[in-house]
Parts: sequence; structure tokens; C-alpha cells
Amino acid sequence: MDRGGSGKEVGSMSQKPVHLRGKFRGRERMWELMRKLRRFSIKEIAEETAGYDPSTVRHYANSLVAGGYLQKHEPSGRWKPAIYEIVKDSPYAPRVRADGSPVTQGQGREQMWRSMRILKSFSANDLVAASSTEEHRVSPEEAKTYLRYLVRAGYVRKTGKNYVFIKYTGPRPPQIQRIHQVWDPNIRKVVWTQHADK
Repeated sequence: MDRGGSGKEVGSMSQKPVHLRGKFRGRERMWELMRKLRRFSIKEIAEETAGYDPSTVRHYANSLVAGGYLQKHEPSGRWKPAIYEIVKDSPYAPRVRADGSPVTQGQGREQMWRSMRILKSFSANDLVAASSTEEHRVSPEEAKTYLRYLVRAGYVRKTGKNYVFIKYTGPRPPQIQRIHQVWDPNIRKVVWTQHADK
């Protein structure tokens, strides 16, 4: 879990692996509903998630305001709720702290996942060069580790020293979990576990 600024990443549920967190998926579920509605109140999002406290939704929404993803319209009447509106869209849920600053944990894998789709065929060094930015440089070790897991999970095929990208399931990068398995947030499934190789 990334810590910095005001502390925990907004929208986090627990230290449990994603697939063990129940039917609601933290900020991903809230962001899905926000994108669907475009304009919404905190109550609308809280009711649709069927389990999130309104204060949790408000915390994430206000962090998105600070990060420039939402605009908050103050209520016009005493008993009317504030309305939030999406002003900067994203296909995946923004990962932000309470002050709106981005959470950088996992950013390298997001950049590599996008680059692999574009490159199609590449070496580990090609991937490092294509994925690194001024804000976040991908290390060769990070690239090799991620590629090793993606090969095991069937997203990438290794041919000699090169790799071929063979399976795209959506915009969010597959995640390597601490319990040595790969979780795909696009299809919401565990796609590889270390026990599969035994």
C-alpha cells in the first residue's frame, strides 16, 4: 500500500488480495458508477455500491475534485445535496491521495502494459525504454519481473531474448499479488497461481 502525503491511498479496502475483498471493488466500483451517471450526488453512489459508507464515497469524490477529475457544484438550497460532475475521464479508476496527488505505486506496470500493446514484439530493454517517463522510470529488474509473471499467465510469449504480446484483456494491467498469483482486474479473475506450475 502506498503511503505518503496524507497517508493511505483513497478508496482502499484492506490488505487482502483483490479477489478476496467481496463483490465490491473499492474505488473501481465507485468510479464505474460515477462514469455511468456523469453527474451524481454522494448518496446516489453510496446507495448503488450497497455497502460503502457515504463518508468513504465523499472522501474519494473530494480527492478526485482535488485531482481535477471531478467538479463539485455546491447545493442551491439548504436541503439539496452537492452534485459532482466528471470533467476529466479515465478508463480506469484514478489512484489519488486526499490532496489529489497521484499514487505512483504500480505506475510502472501500467506504463509497461500500455507499451506492450503498442510494441507487440520487444526485448526487455525495448520495454524499459518505451515505458519510462520523466515522472516514473521503469527499471530493468521491474520489467523482467513483470514479464516473467505475464509469460506464466499467458499474456506474453517468450521467444529467445524477445517477447511477443499475445493477450489483451482491457486497459488495466494484470496485478502480481503477494501470495504469488496474477489477478486480472479487467476480467476480475485470478489467471495464474504458483500452484499451477507444480
